[in-house]
Amino acid sequence: DVVLIDNNKKPVNNTVTDKDGNFSLNNTAVNLNPLYADLNFPYNINANDLDMIYSAYIATIDSAENYSEYIDIIDLPDQPELMAQFENIYFDFDKYFLRDRSKEILEKISTYMLDHPDANIEIAGHCDWMGTDEYNVVLSENRTISAFNYLLNKGVGTNRMRKLWYGETRPAAANNKPDGTDDPVGRQLNRRAEFKLNVPGMAVFTITP
Repeated sequence: DVVLIDNNKKPVNNTVTDKDGNFSLNNTAVNLNPLYADLNFPYNINANDLDMIYSAYIATIDSAENYSEYIDIIDLPDQPELMAQFENIYFDFDKYFLRDRSKEILEKISTYMLDHPDANIEIAGHCDWMGTDEYNVVLSENRTISAFNYLLNKGVGTNRMRKLWYGETRPAAANNKPDGTDDPVGRQLNRRAEFKLNVPGMAVFTITP
């Protein structure tokens, strides 16, 4: 979230960044100097530092110079605290080992869980439709356990994680194309584990893969 504040540090406008940290504020609704009232100012935030979660980077523009400062994040009573929703992880056909990308996502999840001791998480494994129903139930369970064990080894307690598995019963995409032929892209989207976080008092926002 990006909040535009006035000189009294009162919020007057807000927006969100895209996945690269870019954002713009349309200031036409804000009482600014007429020179700037009809302009749209683009900025970029580099949020690699986790401290960015807890502080806001404010850029102020006037007729003389551009400058910026870090300030404490502003509490907005009508906006609940935000909580990350993490990407799915995906698996090879008939496998449950963790890909490198999956480990990167699980590292982010473990960091979040350790930083938020009240957080709990559900891990749900899924399969495509190849194989028998019984086989896919076991395969989806193994995919869930792979993610569970990774987080466990990072220090996330078992009492904070719930394991679920659904076999092929909850596809995220069609396993076949409209003409009935195999759809390998759809089947890949179905070979996944999903994560659902629960933190008391926090709202959820989604990161699109």
